[in-house]
Amino acid sequence: MDMRIILKALLIFWGIVLVVILLKVLTNVKVEDFDFDFLKKEFQLNNKDDAIIYFPLEEQNGFVINGIESCSKDYKSTLYVKGYSFDTSGSCYNESCKIQIAFKEKIPQTVKLYIKANNDCNLKEVNVPKVLDVIGYSINLQLSESQKSDLGILIGDKIRLEHASGYTLSAHTQLYFYNTQVDKDNILVNDTIVGQVFFNKNTIHTQTVAVSKDEEEINIPHPKELYTFTCNSSFQCKKEANTYIVNLDGVDFIPSKEFILTCLSNKQLNKFCTFFVKIGDTLSMQFNSKSMMNSYINTSKNPEFNDSFKTWEQKRLETAKEKIKNSLL
Repeated sequence: MDMRIILKALLIFWGIVLVVILLKVLTNVKVEDFDFDFLKKEFQLNNKDDAIIYFPLEEQNGFVINGIESCSKDYKSTLYVKGYSFDTSGSCYNESCKIQIAFKEKIPQTVKLYIKANNDCNLKEVNVPKVLDVIGYSINLQLSESQKSDLGILIGDKIRLEHASGYTLSAHTQLYFYNTQVDKDNILVNDTIVGQVFFNKNTIHTQTVAVSKDEEEINIPHPKELYTFTCNSSFQCKKEANTYIVNLDGVDFIPSKEFILTCLSNKQLNKFCTFFVKIGDTLSMQFNSKSMMNSYINTSKNPEFNDSFKTWEQKRLETAKEKIKNSLL
């Protein structure tokens, strides 16, 4: 919190107290009759306005299966594949049912679900589509100790975001979910608003929602193959981008929507836009042998679907993602 605001509020407060005491001496005005409420409100307002926090809103990718109804068997309705994390939700309306699958991080090639059929609940394996849809949004509300102090958060306090549709809390993540794209939400501590979290850094200063037409309509595919390769017998290839891609620290991956929009609007706004590739961009390549060609193609897969990633490769990917994230702050 800005110390200048605190000092200003304290100076105003004690200045008025001294004036009231002086008035009491001169006119016998009772201090108890003076209304200090407006001072409290002003000081609280300064606290609240200062407690502004920014976290990027991340897209949740997944898909919807129409015409089937989910069910529960034993103690859960979804079998999670080791190493993957995803949520499922089922709903029915006018005898029409569907199941929605939302992925959090890595994306498997198949998922196993319990599905109702012929009055029975059976396990079924479902293939994950090559291109996923944006079916929701989430943020990881990891408040720093300094931010908690500014918001007056103590151990044992109940923290939540007012308009989130759901949440998942653990020792390492504080995920809050939204069905639609929003720009900000209120931070509640013990059901009292103590500050705001902004998902679009542009709204921190404007305090308004301003989403461009392009931002509303942009579609970011999540295919299993980042590129389509067309090669001849001379080992000459043309690779075409199947989605928006950035190559950073030697790894290709799909960056965040905010980064993509930044680079599409003006590449000068972010230093990493130099490594940004748009859908449909092509590049011609010549290899010395078939083995070199195949090796290159195999290392150009979407990391979201690449189960062969080694630990050091995964760390390199996470470092690259963190660099992109920090460049947007």
